[in-house]
Amino acid sequence: MKRANSWAVIFLMLMACNVSLQANAATLELDSMGYLRHGVLSATGNSASFACEHSDGAFAKPRFGNECEGFLELQFQASVQQGDYKLQGVVGWDFIDVANNKPELLYQDERYLQLEIQNGQTYWLGKRSYQRHEAHLYDYKYYHIKGEGVGFEVPHHSGMKAALAYFYRDEFGDDIKAFDLRFVIPLAPLSPNTTAEFIALKAHSDDEHSYSTTGLIFTTKLNHTLTNRTSIKRASGPFATHELARAKVNIEPVSQSEQYLNELVLDEDNWSLGLLALVERRKIAKTSGLNNHTRWQALGLRFIGYQNAHFSWVSDISHDRVTQSNGLHSRMSKISLAYQYAKNKGFYTRPVVRVFVSQLLGKNLQAQALSRTNFGVQFETWW
Repeated sequence: MKRANSWAVIFLMLMACNVSLQANAATLELDSMGYLRHGVLSATGNSASFACEHSDGAFAKPRFGNECEGFLELQFQASVQQGDYKLQGVVGWDFIDVANNKPELLYQDERYLQLEIQNGQTYWLGKRSYQRHEAHLYDYKYYHIKGEGVGFEVPHHSGMKAALAYFYRDEFGDDIKAFDLRFVIPLAPLSPNTTAEFIALKAHSDDEHSYSTTGLIFTTKLNHTLTNRTSIKRASGPFATHELARAKVNIEPVSQSEQYLNELVLDEDNWSLGLLALVERRKIAKTSGLNNHTRWQALGLRFIGYQNAHFSWVSDISHDRVTQSNGLHSRMSKISLAYQYAKNKGFYTRPVVRVFVSQLLGKNLQAQALSRTNFGVQFETWW
């Protein structure tokens, strides 16, 4: 708590500094960023049948229609700019509101200072959620690390970009040694409008074990209408589970995971389409010598048909299947239909208000047949 209070003091001092520098032609900026998803839900069927609307044993859930929870990411920024230099202070929090529970603070994951130079270079110090990527059809962050550290990012006029971060504490305050290295390279000579991002994470825990992640993300954008992202990842130790992304947890270093993901979004005048396919294999070795292999396959499709610039019909279909090495398996199929209002057309246009109904069918790892129907209202926005 003392460390959190010190960051609050730094943030307030920066704001005061901003005000005092206005007389010296410095520019003051106060801003906020965030993401909010919440709504009202009613359900019929065996309400405990699905763990927050994802298949038993799956590593994530379909994003639209995961009506069992509300979520808020909130970030405040205060910055002062003098000539080519901009100093920024950031504080942020994540809140979650799960059905039948009180809203609670999930993380205080943003407390850092950042220096930006006009040529695009940035240098930062503090606690942050660094370089997060999301698959928007699934609530799944597949390169995800939080903690306290230092880092910088240097762009090049050719479109290349390099970033390096060093984390000395994880999100829970435990000491770690973790490096996060990233390169973004334009592939215009080989494939126009395509970039490749290389990511490498390396960490050491107190018990001298080493963990790592390597990955590639290929992104193609065509005519502002089509975006395709392909991700390939291989990880070991705690990084083998995106939910933990830490270098100090009770997971053996021989644990491994491999993931293949493709996400395509297409925007046209009268309709939009999103398609995601994902396969992940995990091998978690226990201290008892027992190995557990899990294979998760997921497919999601969302179609939006526009009545006009503001109103549209949305259909969302997803299917998950989990297979374990012990012979157990589960599956879940989910179909959602919604009528929604948005400010403009577009797959990623927010804010939106939806009236929805969802049908979930499947079975859990104990081979019990499951069924549930959700209906309600959902609000989603980011800024």
